[in-house]
Amino acid sequence: MKWIILLPALLLGMCAPAVAQGKGSGVNVGLLAGGYWPTGGESKDAFGDVGPNLSLELFWHDRGRPEGLTVDISGRWGHGDGDATLIPVTFGWWHDLADYLGDDEQKSWRTYVAARAGPYYGDAKNQLTGVNESTVGLNGQLVLGGLFGRRFLLELRYDWYTEIAHTRFDGVTVQIGLLLNR
Repeated sequence: MKWIILLPALLLGMCAPAVAQGKGSGVNVGLLAGGYWPTGGESKDAFGDVGPNLSLELFWHDRGRPEGLTVDISGRWGHGDGDATLIPVTFGWWHDLADYLGDDEQKSWRTYVAARAGPYYGDAKNQLTGVNESTVGLNGQLVLGGLFGRRFLLELRYDWYTEIAHTRFDGVTVQIGLLLNR
């Protein structure tokens, strides 16, 4: 569990030199919060219809390239007849949709997509089935996002999870946030 707490600090530390390079290339850091809605009936029954979500996202960029690497560290919690904590750490690729949508690059809003995958730590106590489990599994994400005013983020995300405590936690996340170093 300690490595999950240390990982965000390590990632931010690795980003500092890239951010210091200037606006032409580097890393954008986003902090987002929102809600997470499980789509499976068994997860809704045991852990509630909606739970909070917090995310730290890193977007590598280089001037002239509408794409780059992305990393996301999230935390989401569900409470109902049981309690669940999910902490995915995912890595992937983001792409600006301006070229596909014919957007003017000078607009104050931009749209992007991202696909990420990686491990997650999960802890679930399902009162309905009596199963308590802590494990590391796999998570995959598809993201549709928007950048508004070159500072604010809005994202719609779908997550797939491997099973924990005989439950699938696949679901939809809607979150808003702020680019911290823009």
